[in-house]
Amino acid sequence: GVQRKLREKGAKKRNALTIDRAQEGAERIALALYLLKQRSIKVAASDEAETLDVEAVLTDWTPTEQQELLGKSLFDPNGVGSVRFHHQASQEYLAARRLQRLRKDGMPLGDLLALLFGEIGGLRVVKPSMAPVAAWLSLWDADIRREVLLREPHLLFRQGLPSAFSVEMRARILRAYVPQFAGKDWCRAGVGHGELKRVAHPERGPVIRELWLSAYTGHDSRELLLELIWLAAIPSCADLALSAAL
Repeated sequence: GVQRKLREKGAKKRNALTIDRAQEGAERIALALYLLKQRSIKVAASDEAETLDVEAVLTDWTPTEQQELLGKSLFDPNGVGSVRFHHQASQEYLAARRLQRLRKDGMPLGDLLALLFGEIGGLRVVKPSMAPVAAWLSLWDADIRREVLLREPHLLFRQGLPSAFSVEMRARILRAYVPQFAGKDWCRAGVGHGELKRVAHPERGPVIRELWLSAYTGHDSRELLLELIWLAAIPSCADLALSAAL
């Protein structure tokens, strides 16, 4: 979808950028917005706060190239003299792709981990501002995925593209999730019906049975397994659902 928007051409617009160069520029802008905690991109003189100056990011691009990129349908007008990404998911995905490129180009793992993770009150967490990026990176980077599973496995139900995980990876997410929420009252993990639909799979019966006794001691973990049985229509777990109903 990102490439389709970057490929679109207008009769009255300049169409000199290649798809690869346009995507690289969009990735750099997306990551800069996250790291600088800004929302919009300046396209003209503006005093608006939280606006990113594209010239400070794409320093090796000409002004004409910068304006051509920001004129793509990947971006939407956002007030006077600024634009923002058409869809938040596009920005999250592109920022993660930029970090993936930097990692392949030699960015130390420690620096990448420091960008994404931290500690709050002695608890190891995913930095809230970088959570969507960490979820996308978990699709492609085993080191990032391992850290997310240790810290906030429920993030992989909610952010990124959960449906792209393999069936075995979805089982690993469940095995990481249940111990953190078993034996607890409602912790408001934030895994809703829509998120579970993206990871539900009829082959998850064995892992649900494996985790059932532990999961059933906690509100969130119990609710998650029951919803998975329902959403994926898992006949082999019908007896578990019936026992819960009774």
